[in-house]
Amino acid sequence: MEHHPVLAAQPALDEPRPEPVAVCAPTAQARTPAGGTAVLLIDLQVDFLDSEHGRMPVSAAAAQRIVAAANRVLDGEVLPAALPVLIVNRFPAGSILGNLLRRGAAVAGSPGSRMDPRIATRPGVRLFAKQRANAFSNAELERYLRNAGVGKVWIVGVMSEACVRCTAVAARRLGFEVVVAEEGIATNASWKGRLATWLLRRSGVAVVPALPAAIPAEALPTATAHERSGRIDRHCAGPSAAGLR
Repeated sequence: MEHHPVLAAQPALDEPRPEPVAVCAPTAQARTPAGGTAVLLIDLQVDFLDSEHGRMPVSAAAAQRIVAAANRVLDGEVLPAALPVLIVNRFPAGSILGNLLRRGAAVAGSPGSRMDPRIATRPGVRLFAKQRANAFSNAELERYLRNAGVGKVWIVGVMSEACVRCTAVAARRLGFEVVVAEEGIATNASWKGRLATWLLRRSGVAVVPALPAAIPAEALPTATAHERSGRIDRHCAGPSAAGLR
């Protein structure tokens, strides 16, 4: 698998704060997907995982859990047959309001926008950059997955209620089967995590407790009949507001 640099994103608060939930960019209509599996590893960057130096980090314990989950994927210990894909935020320095709301996190070229050094990146793993909560706002991501024959995506990363949720909803709308493992996602407040789980399930995304060690098709979770009815989270259907995290 050939490596390409990039084609041209969150916080540890003990007390909940009334921050707005991200509004996600719209996506194209669904297409019939193929049968392969990919794992989208979202926003594993210093500003979101470094509890000491990050601008919007999750807690140290949550970061450790996310790093461990991501490295198990990259090392092939879980979902060994799946295609790992790294996705990062690179927000423009000129996005004044958005950067203010994000506390300056993951601005393109800043130290905090770098991959957390604990992530065991591998040669050949593709990396895609984004400027919105929805990773599919970078159209190259969908093209890459389609060309690789991917029909199912698992999602690991941060933040649960923002980039994870918006990417999951977008993937489902595009026709992918989507699974999110709770052990592999995190955010900066417990109420946001609960909200994210509710919104994900409401949008037809399968939410499971943990990542599997293998991927037998018959064992993978599927959406319920109610979820398959096509309910898409309205918060992810409007114009992008990646700064509302």
